[in-house]
Amino acid sequence: MDPLQKNMINKFKKNNISNNAIRHAKLFQVNLFSNLWNGISVTTKILSQLFQFHLILETPSLESTLCSNTIR
Repeated sequence: MDPLQKNMINKFKKNNISNNAIRHAKLFQVNLFSNLWNGISVTTKILSQLFQFHLILETPSLESTLCSNTIR
């Protein structure tokens, strides 16, 4: 193999390695943002459920409203 062919093969290998590294980095970035988005979505759902539960606890029931009105 002559030096020119060797040089071209080495350039191709280096280029291929850097392309693979870039591709893996992009996939990692996409996965990271996807996981982050899913985490935000789940957290929002949990907070929404907790807030709804809090509103249920804070809302006086009909019985307690009637009792407090008759006591006054």
